[in-house]
Amino acid sequence: MYVLTDPGLKGNNIIKSLKVYGIAFLFFAIVSSIYMNHYSHTRDFYLFNILDSLIEFPIVAIGNGLLYPLFFKRRVDQPQS
Repeated sequence: MYVLTDPGLKGNNIIKSLKVYGIAFLFFAIVSSIYMNHYSHTRDFYLFNILDSLIEFPIVAIGNGLLYPLFFKRRVDQPQS
């Protein structure tokens, strides 16, 4: 998702990555709410699942924002936005 949305987003790489992973978190939370119906302790499952993703998604987003420019240099012929 980040690779596809990178040219259209504004801000530095960390801010852009947080925006993309924020949308991914919302999608994850919606899908988790659908799947929680398959468990016997639905409230516990959903709360721990969301808590886990609230910890994990920002860490991955910041890591992506820091490491993406190191591994994927902007091509010369790619337009700057």
